[in-house]
Amino acid sequence: MSACSGGPPATFVESDVPLPVEMDVRFSAGILRDGGVLTNGNFLLSGSAEDLTKSVTETSARYIDGGWRETERTLKPDLAVLGFAKDDRTVRVEIDRRRIDPTQSTAVVRVTRDSVTGG
Repeated sequence: MSACSGGPPATFVESDVPLPVEMDVRFSAGILRDGGVLTNGNFLLSGSAEDLTKSVTETSARYIDGGWRETERTLKPDLAVLGFAKDDRTVRVEIDRRRIDPTQSTAVVRVTRDSVTGG
């Protein structure tokens, strides 16, 4: 499930949008591209979130390394919400840590393009 260190992080559908750490896509819908750039999509993932703080820190680092700016971070014992922005796109990552079996946690990722671009 987790990517090996040393290589680039896994991304959604060959894009510049990184997958959350130790998560794999189980379902996707509403995928749109513009010139090879992922501009819209909803993704349901599953994987391990045993240490939610570590998952959030490492996922955020993946985005920042990819040129994304963190716009939101909420961390609760079993729920994390992260927001990122790049150009006219935003990504919202919600990681739901399962209390009974954290290795079977889930995440929802939404990629959207802003309808109004700033200049």
